[in-house]
Amino acid sequence: MKKKSEGGGGAAAGAGVVDSAAIWRIILDKIPEGLSLAECLARFSPPLTMAWASRCLRESPALAESYRVALEVCGDTIGASVVAIASEPVPDDLDPSLVSAWLGSQKLRVDARKWAASKLSRSRWGEHVAVDVGYSAISITSALAEARARVAGVAAPRLVQVRDRVAHVIDMEPAGSIGSS
Repeated sequence: MKKKSEGGGGAAAGAGVVDSAAIWRIILDKIPEGLSLAECLARFSPPLTMAWASRCLRESPALAESYRVALEVCGDTIGASVVAIASEPVPDDLDPSLVSAWLGSQKLRVDARKWAASKLSRSRWGEHVAVDVGYSAISITSALAEARARVAGVAAPRLVQVRDRVAHVIDMEPAGSIGSS
């Protein structure tokens, strides 16, 4: 399939007239399957350039939105594959000395897909941080006045009671003193 973008398309320039809409339909069908834009562009003969694709995306907001949606679906596809990889049982014929290496490889595959999914489909697979931006003003002067009122009303009787108890204890004579015989 020969193509050429309007205004030049790098490697595709001079190769014929490009039906951009048809090309983008093919690309937008492949991206949700997990192919990158670069992989999609390389499948055309001659390969289309990233400069051509970037220009198309900049010039068409509708195309850019369709591409964004395709990337989000790709993130969901990649994220869903994480469960399948994590659920794979250790092969029965695997040498026991290689089980640890196989598990490490599976972990690497899962981690790479989780990262890619979190970037492509942030709403579903990305980290969620809740930020509360509520604001409530606190008057320091009223808080201090309330604290003083509590101290004046509560602490004074307690101090008197503590003094009375201490005085009562001091005035008491022990029943059996240590020094008496």
